[in-house]
Amino acid sequence: MWRSIFNFQKLKKIRTVEQWELDLLKNTLLKLPVSYHQLIEQIDAKLIKTVQAGLGNIPHWMTFGFDKEIVSKYDRPRDASFMLVHIQVFDIISQKYLEYKIGCASGTLAGYSINCNDPFDIDLTNINTRYFQKRMLVPDQYNKIKKLFTTSELKLINPSDVYAVELGQKKIYHLTDLKGNDGDFLGIDDEKNIYRITHDPFEIKLLDIPLVQALEENIDFNR
Repeated sequence: MWRSIFNFQKLKKIRTVEQWELDLLKNTLLKLPVSYHQLIEQIDAKLIKTVQAGLGNIPHWMTFGFDKEIVSKYDRPRDASFMLVHIQVFDIISQKYLEYKIGCASGTLAGYSINCNDPFDIDLTNINTRYFQKRMLVPDQYNKIKKLFTTSELKLINPSDVYAVELGQKKIYHLTDLKGNDGDFLGIDDEKNIYRITHDPFEIKLLDIPLVQALEENIDFNR
């Protein structure tokens, strides 16, 4: 997945999504084949609430955070993750086209990137999708740790949600986001120890519960 490996030291504060980001996303999807127009409903429903930089190994990647009250309506855990690439958006400042990528995971819009290191001002109507491609994302990290899980556990894990997280000298695999906690998640290490990871405040907490219980209940991690 595009989020494959990240370092918590690089995380930036979550901020509210800006209107131009939503308008660019919607205008781009409208220019794509009709099979992608169903994603527009998520924008109109105000599913996307926040964005956060620093997650992922794609330059300039911005990860979306969702309205927890309605995200379940659009979440389809078994849907394959993909990236829409080779989209060009026009920057008014540089007078050049920049590459714009859109990611989708578990049926929901997951984030975007605009390939530019300098300040930009995107023309929200000057979008070129002529050469766009849909790139499926293979869950390599999932295949690396699949042997750790029982048959019952595998049924509760979405391969597209599995990616490695570097925390100091330790590697933890993301399994699922925690309900109601934007950016926090449930993870395991190579020895199948289960952890709760939060970013604000930053904490790695070892959990003494069965993995199936944690996945099925997504328990109250504030206790």
